[in-house]
Amino acid sequence: MEEILTEPTSPSSASNSSIILGSLSKSDIDAVIRDNMKKISRCYRLGQASGANTQGRVTLKFVIGTDGQVTSAQVKNTTLNNPTTEACMVEVAQKMIFPPPSGGGVVIVSYPFSFSN
Repeated sequence: MEEILTEPTSPSSASNSSIILGSLSKSDIDAVIRDNMKKISRCYRLGQASGANTQGRVTLKFVIGTDGQVTSAQVKNTTLNNPTTEACMVEVAQKMIFPPPSGGGVVIVSYPFSFSN
């Protein structure tokens, strides 16, 4: 399950500018993730081929901009600790396209992926 942040980042850390948060439904987010699962699975297979750990959980944090494009993506937490898989997953997330958020702001999402043999 993803968590959609509902509180803006402190303006003091963003040079006196605030972040306006929009919203997307869980089903909208899940649909885009589902559409990209083959690419995420390819990342997992790349990690397996590197001989590194292939079991664990990776939580990606990404920001969906006002136009639905992902403006930033990163690994929030990982127990997989497989840099090949994680870098590939971040790259896939950066290319995802979501519906534009309602409310005219951005949406910050944390989305977990679990991998096992």
